[in-house]
Amino acid sequence: MEEVLLPIPKIQKIILNNEHIEMMLEETRKTYPKEACGVILGLFEGETAKAQEVVFTKNVAESSVSFVIDVEELYRILVQAEGEGKEMIGIFHSHPTIAKPSSADKPFMEINPVVWVIFGTLSDRIDMAAYQWFENVIHPVEIVVEH
Repeated sequence: MEEVLLPIPKIQKIILNNEHIEMMLEETRKTYPKEACGVILGLFEGETAKAQEVVFTKNVAESSVSFVIDVEELYRILVQAEGEGKEMIGIFHSHPTIAKPSSADKPFMEINPVVWVIFGTLSDRIDMAAYQWFENVIHPVEIVVEH
């Protein structure tokens, strides 16, 4: 019997642990002013995305205000994740502005309707927010941090 892939449901919250947050903060600081990027692996449980691992990727974009994940690197990460029983539940990247999807993010969010965790670096304090493209609209996603 052929496996049927169901579309990703509307996600209400993403669960990250303190270590995930610290790692993303560190990657954001390390790559600044260029955008940091990576994927969040874990499982979807109903309307919740539960993170198990964050894998950082090289930003191959020419611009310092956008990000592009190398397709071959992403493929390797996803094949390994599948072998470990994980799936891509999110995409992480930083912005040189606020933690809100940019016009450049929107078309990529539409084709990757996972949770997008964005770290904004506009001020001295880095802010964080999450979003998902669902039914042609960008929805905020609650971030729950487990200790």
